[in-house]
Amino acid sequence: MKQWRGRIVLGAIAVLVLVFLAMLFRPHGPSDRIPDYEISSQLPANQVDYYPLQQNLDGAYYRPLGEWLGRLILPTVEETKATPGDWVWLELYQAPSIQQGLVGQKLRLTWQSNADLERYLKLVTTDVNFTPAALNSERRGNLLPNRLNGRSQVGPLQSLAGARPVDDVLVRFPRAQVNVPAGNQAEIKLATMPEMVTGRYQALVKIIGPDPKADPNTVPKDCPGPQPCATDLMVVQHYNAVSKQFDGPQETIRIPQQPRLNGDRFMSTPRDLATAAVGQGGWYIYGAQGKDGLFTAQSLKPRSLVQLQPDEQIFHLGPGRDHISQQNWHNTPARKGTAQKVLLDPRSDSPEVALGQWQEGDRLLGMHLFGGIGGKLGEKTMLGTVTGHFAFSLPKIVRDPFTDELQWEIPYYQVYAHNPQGIIAGSQTWENYAGNLQRGWVQSRPFADVMVKLDLLQDYNFGEVVLSPLDELQKQLQIMMARYRTGDGTGYAGVSPAASCVQDSNQACT
Repeated sequence: MKQWRGRIVLGAIAVLVLVFLAMLFRPHGPSDRIPDYEISSQLPANQVDYYPLQQNLDGAYYRPLGEWLGRLILPTVEETKATPGDWVWLELYQAPSIQQGLVGQKLRLTWQSNADLERYLKLVTTDVNFTPAALNSERRGNLLPNRLNGRSQVGPLQSLAGARPVDDVLVRFPRAQVNVPAGNQAEIKLATMPEMVTGRYQALVKIIGPDPKADPNTVPKDCPGPQPCATDLMVVQHYNAVSKQFDGPQETIRIPQQPRLNGDRFMSTPRDLATAAVGQGGWYIYGAQGKDGLFTAQSLKPRSLVQLQPDEQIFHLGPGRDHISQQNWHNTPARKGTAQKVLLDPRSDSPEVALGQWQEGDRLLGMHLFGGIGGKLGEKTMLGTVTGHFAFSLPKIVRDPFTDELQWEIPYYQVYAHNPQGIIAGSQTWENYAGNLQRGWVQSRPFADVMVKLDLLQDYNFGEVVLSPLDELQKQLQIMMARYRTGDGTGYAGVSPAASCVQDSNQACT
């Protein structure tokens, strides 16, 4: 009898869990909802043609975001039929010095020929035909790769280029082969998937405040907080590499006020940036010159977030576990607008020794989490639970070209479901995913990145054979991210009790 009672209790608990999960992950929101991406894209600063191809920025203070950098353009169906295979057009913005003659051209971007790439392409190339679930998701306001619907043999480059309604995906890649077929224009061949970026150039500045000379007619009409809105024309002062201070030239740039989105929320605002505690060490700004000649920021990153020096150090295993399980997410509403870096070391009690273990060139395993949007306009919760997000990153310790100091570089590998903001599953920089002013989450959600250094994750050298656990993880994540972009051919990758970013990111590890 006791055994049967136990089974009944367990069965009841299982049913309650399934009901709870079904309610938690059920579709929300009205039908025929306009995606946030479509709303935010009405702002000129969020449109591709706002930024001229020709840029005239001072090279002493602005640096290009990559050696190779450009905008992906999805070929037409007729073009892919004429030339089968996974290729896209690339409007080239940056190239190595010996290839400067290619800048400004529209080139074919395709793949090098090797066995590993052929296996990858075979795994992720698929026909795309939207299912009823995909069409329903579109009506609920999610942005799906509509331009790919009905196409055959869509590969990972085409699924990246066609992920949004217009060709606005910018990418960079460190190496490429340039091939010039007889009688044809040059083409660029890749060995790995490109990385999504925001903007074309970066600079390190201190935000002084709104430009007092700004034309009142340019002040945004709508913004969070009291009226009137502040101007989005901001005076900044550049970092001086010689003096190691922010005493370089002053300049007026634009940090655009983003429009009001669904849920009566704003993704970001320039208001109070000059006094924000997290930005007192300076800001990295990412973007390009607009039509008016002003540098327009498309992404912001506080320098303090990526500097290697921690704000707090916790030693020994017990206190470290307590911080991870309790303190890291404790009392988040009161910590709005703040940031904290904590170094946990279970094997040391010396700050110098603990920090000295982190060296330039180190590659690490990163885990990213975000929580729900809070406040009066926050996301709805179910029994105190709100859906969040998980992703892997593969951070590196690099030397900053502006300050020559060591800092984090955090490339994300986002297994990300289709969504209203136009966030794309794929590899991308911190500034593209987190700091992007149009869709980055760091401005509106509790946000955490954990970097883990473990000896067992380092490369294994077996004579002529080198095995890299992190490289293998990256390869598997690339497969999963490409599958998410097309929904395995259905057009839709959603979140449910059976499929999610957590489950499928970790599935790539096994």
